Amino acid sequence: MERQDIIFHLVSEKEWKERQERGTYRPPSLQEAGFVHCSAGRQLEEVANRLYPGERKMLLLVIDVASLEPEVRYEEGEEGGDELFPHVYGPLNTGAVIDKIKLRPEDDGTFKIAFDTKD
Repeated sequence: MERQDIIFHLVSEKEWKERQERGTYRPPSLQEAGFVHCSAGRQLEEVANRLYPGERKMLLLVIDVASLEPEVRYEEGEEGGDELFPHVYGPLNTGAVIDKIKLRPEDDGTFKIAFDTKD
């Protein structure tokens, strides 16, 4: 996968509010895995449905890679395979978050996320 200008991070509204401190966001994965899990646009629907089925109060963070302070590496996901995911190696500086989009699942609990992207 080639480097992206915009990447995305899925987070519950509650976690986003609770884990911000002094202009940074530190999800549990930063302590557990050493990085913040992110996705390219075309990966979002699969990731949302695998990790957050039925979650009612989710946010999609839109992240400007050029504004990120930590390094971004494209690496294999937890499931393995050929798909590479962007991982942010350090606390996410909130100034790099250029938009926060509220996500709500369909009646059946699944997410429908469509982006017209070139990735």
